[in-house]
Amino acid sequence: MPAVMPFSAAGHSRSQVDRAGDKLRDWWQDDLLAGPADPEAIEIAYGFRLEFQRPLTHVVMGLRSFVKTEGAELVVGQRLKRLPRIVEKLVRFRRSNLSRMQDIGGCRAILPDLNTVAHVRRRIHRNKWEVVREDDYNIEPKTTGYRGVHVVVMKFDRPIEIQLRTPWQHSWALNVERIDLRHRYGLKDGNGPPDLLSLLERSAYAMDQVNKGEVMSEEFDREFQRLRELARPHL
Repeated sequence: MPAVMPFSAAGHSRSQVDRAGDKLRDWWQDDLLAGPADPEAIEIAYGFRLEFQRPLTHVVMGLRSFVKTEGAELVVGQRLKRLPRIVEKLVRFRRSNLSRMQDIGGCRAILPDLNTVAHVRRRIHRNKWEVVREDDYNIEPKTTGYRGVHVVVMKFDRPIEIQLRTPWQHSWALNVERIDLRHRYGLKDGNGPPDLLSLLERSAYAMDQVNKGEVMSEEFDREFQRLRELARPHL
């Protein structure tokens, strides 16, 4: 009978990785007041995180090639999600498992327009990358107003998330992160003051329309200014 290969290159099974994530989730939920974190859980989770570096590097190299072939300016970034952010996400999504998290390794291309986004997305498929999930938030924006295209591909048995954004979409997302960094509302998940959430959604809608050549109505401008005044304390 063949030996069972470990799920993790570090020799850990999927269940061991998930148990480590569960222990860190329980510790974090107690606002760090439950004593020190389990050192073994940290070691397993951190080691699992590092296993995404090699596949991420390969995906970034391919993405850079696709962007260059399309003649676009090369603006491609990459990151491994930090361990505290991984644990925060496990806390937010109680039913999630660490072994199945799809955005531990991620990269992003900032592309000049939606046409180039579509072309780069097609190249991902033409090159027969193993796509396991796609979310087109340009067709169906998130309720927060977020737009962009997310493609998750498998590389060396690890999921890597690719984000394709236009400059205005990236600028909008960075602004949301800036506000959230100050207030810790959880705006990405649709949490926060209703007036602020409405302002962010309306601003994304307006930027999308303007970049498509549309002109916003005076009624929209009045409503937008009203929301801006209401949300001013949070900006």
